[in-house]
Amino acid sequence: MNISEINIYPVKSLKGFSTETSVVEERGLKNDRRFMLVDGRNDLVTQRELPILATVSVRYDKNTLQLSTNPRNEIVIPADFSGTGKITVRVWDSFCEAIVADEPTNQWFSKLTDTDIRLVRMPETTRRSINQRFDHGNDIVSFADGYPLLVIGENSLGDLNSKLEKQIPMKRFRPNLVISGSAAFVEDSWVKIKIGATTFRSTKPCVRCIVPTIDQETGISDGKEPLKTLASYRKSVDVFPDRFESFGLAKNDLLFGQNLVAENFGEMIKVGDEVKIL
Repeated sequence: MNISEINIYPVKSLKGFSTETSVVEERGLKNDRRFMLVDGRNDLVTQRELPILATVSVRYDKNTLQLSTNPRNEIVIPADFSGTGKITVRVWDSFCEAIVADEPTNQWFSKLTDTDIRLVRMPETTRRSINQRFDHGNDIVSFADGYPLLVIGENSLGDLNSKLEKQIPMKRFRPNLVISGSAAFVEDSWVKIKIGATTFRSTKPCVRCIVPTIDQETGISDGKEPLKTLASYRKSVDVFPDRFESFGLAKNDLLFGQNLVAENFGEMIKVGDEVKIL
């Protein structure tokens, strides 16, 4: 088994980009989901509420964050913006401090979505813990839904696509790592793996929301698929009939992909690296 894709999503729920290498940090891959959009109550905003966010491209370099929907609608801002000060934001059941972008940036997003939203950045001083059930004492995460990394096998998607009338690309599921050469859904069974010099442990399977139904190029939902098909064979009670509750899952949760936490940091991983089961 080998890594076939490494994907970074600098701004939660906006487009990501693929890279040949990345450094594994405490919060996840370097620059992954360090920015997020919030509403007037400082709650996270995602494609679940605003599918149009899927159409926003992101380019990230050492100094700037470049956001665009087309060449005529682009904004470039400092990646380390100090903005208008700190606020407490909510990401599902967790709360943490974030820095708010300046007014022109927030107006750009509000105009795009016709909604009052703001961009926020996670400073290095913020330490957002993962779910207590899987926290080994000091595990933290970025603005990702719950865990630092998501991995999916190419053949898991292949298995799903074999059951769909219209095939869908991997980007619908927004994984950080894609694995080639593994059996379909073998990631369900992983406890620990090693990639390069980094060891990762599994936490829980990824529960899928409506985002995989959204075309990541157009921001338009295709309807009920692939969730309808996943419901026919990937409910948690089907995959883990005797222990889905031990993961904190409801029996009808739809599972696709595995959440990971790194156990050591600062090492580089690259496309082509072997994935070793420990």
